[in-house]
Amino acid sequence: AREMGMNHLLISGWNFDGFDHGFPQYRPDPDLGTEEELREATVNVNATGNSNLATGGSGDVLTGVILGLLAQGATCDEAARSGAALHGIAAELRSAICSRGAVASDVVRFIPCAFDYYETAQAHARNMRED
Repeated sequence: AREMGMNHLLISGWNFDGFDHGFPQYRPDPDLGTEEELREATVNVNATGNSNLATGGSGDVLTGVILGLLAQGATCDEAARSGAALHGIAAELRSAICSRGAVASDVVRFIPCAFDYYETAQAHARNMRED
């Protein structure tokens, strides 16, 4: 992929026995690059979110969060990383109240709370690094 001038690999192109088993078990498709290139390209993994995101319109909510961050001046990388985290945190907050019957608009309602949580967590992480 790098020889072709690409700096991103589509994760869907990496699989084992034709099934997606998760990053640690991935075997590279020789046409997409080496396993080492996959590890180098996989810098950020978002660990937030839950089954509340498995509903129609959830991707639209994620897109809206990312675009909102871009409109506020975030870089593409910052918007993608923060947007994915905020989206997942909002779903986790929603599930604290009710774990069933989620629709995308339920997650939207928790985005302001997710911002508060995310900003607090970021400040705490900065303080921990400074100590």
